[in-house]
Amino acid sequence: QVGGDAAPYRLEEIGPDLYEDRQWGLKSVQAETGWELLKGRELQEVVVAVVDSGVDLAHPDLAGQVLEGKGYNAFDREAPPEDDNGHGTHVAGVIAATVGNGVGVRGVAGFPAVKILPVKVMDEDGKGSTYEIARGIDYAVDQGVDVINLSIGGPEEDPFIRESVKRAVRKGIPVVAAAG
Repeated sequence: QVGGDAAPYRLEEIGPDLYEDRQWGLKSVQAETGWELLKGRELQEVVVAVVDSGVDLAHPDLAGQVLEGKGYNAFDREAPPEDDNGHGTHVAGVIAATVGNGVGVRGVAGFPAVKILPVKVMDEDGKGSTYEIARGIDYAVDQGVDVINLSIGGPEEDPFIRESVKRAVRKGIPVVAAAG
């Protein structure tokens, strides 16, 4: 099981980030206003499964945000879920790039309480089978994540993926999916 860290996190201040001025999206959704409301409050750990092409496990803006030694690799069950495409790392960064560490960008929820569980179901070309995507969703559900992110798409509805998403929802896990 992932998560379950009973120790609360607390955000006292938000430092600068190298490219924060280029992130117009954070301003448009008023992320900074939300961050200000979180200051001084106890934050419990939230684990987001990024079901995608894996995550760059050594990325400096995701240091401490990715669950170490955890994850799923559909292509090699013994290998870590390392990203050889870049898309999964991008998605993980949008969600959880560390806010205020002076490096790179800011993730919408990039505080120490938000952790990423990398689930690699897409290869270096950004392709993967619907069966493996469904298995990746099932893995995330079995790990007890709090949220599942699917920033991937395909040409038509798939019964494997549909059933795995239904299973997640029945367990109370929100599934956020790309639309487009």
